[in-house]
Amino acid sequence: MISSSDYRWQEYPVIYLDFADISHETATELKLSLGWALNSIAQHYTIDISQAPTLNAKFSFLVKQLARKNKVVLLIDEYDKPVLDHYLSSY
Repeated sequence: MISSSDYRWQEYPVIYLDFADISHETATELKLSLGWALNSIAQHYTIDISQAPTLNAKFSFLVKQLARKNKVVLLIDEYDKPVLDHYLSSY
């Protein structure tokens, strides 16, 4: 059984983004909602990313801070939802 193996179970910091739950009516709304999601994840790990000026900077700083603990797991669900919703609404 796996539970009786000598495998060392480790905890990894996880960044989980579900684009089905991130508002994306406009590009501005998508950026704001993505920033909010990153801030929420950072707060969960008691990391302050509020001073980062851009989404890239927020994401990069968050990953670098989390990587100090262990390798970072990035899970992205429904990544194509904003594109598909806007593509389909144009028809």
